Amino acid sequence: MKSETIFRLYSTWRGRWGDEQGSEIVIEANFDNPASWPFYIKRYNIAFDDDTYEEIKEEIKSVRISKAIFDKIKSSIANNKALEYCEEEIENEVRDGTCESFIFSCDKFTKNIGGLSILSCGYFESEDLEPEDRTANYVVRKAYDDIIAILESAGIDIYA
Repeated sequence: MKSETIFRLYSTWRGRWGDEQGSEIVIEANFDNPASWPFYIKRYNIAFDDDTYEEIKEEIKSVRISKAIFDKIKSSIANNKALEYCEEEIENEVRDGTCESFIFSCDKFTKNIGGLSILSCGYFESEDLEPEDRTANYVVRKAYDDIIAILESAGIDIYA
């Protein structure tokens, strides 16, 4: 079996005092150590050193997930065929200050998508726009919401 990352959300923003901070969520299968469980989801808080601007990453949550949940998430990504056609860089005129980058991966494709305020714009589009007016923001937001719903149905709240 091969190690793989099927989902990653890396997000940064400016805090109240102008300091940059962020968060990262990763869903992986890691087969490097045969003695440890390979399927997990991890969440990190990210800070940046003011002097060197080096990233300081702190793991704040690590949850083992079953192979069935891992496969269900992977299948959800594969079934969201619109992800394949999203541009790698999404431009938005309205910004909430977040810079987001995503990895969605399944057996059929791997898609890297980045941009500003993707999740918040996608939420707005899902609430206020007709389906024909929705953009890649909506596609990414829907894929993200589907993954969170799968985790929540398994009793996993990554944000708790």
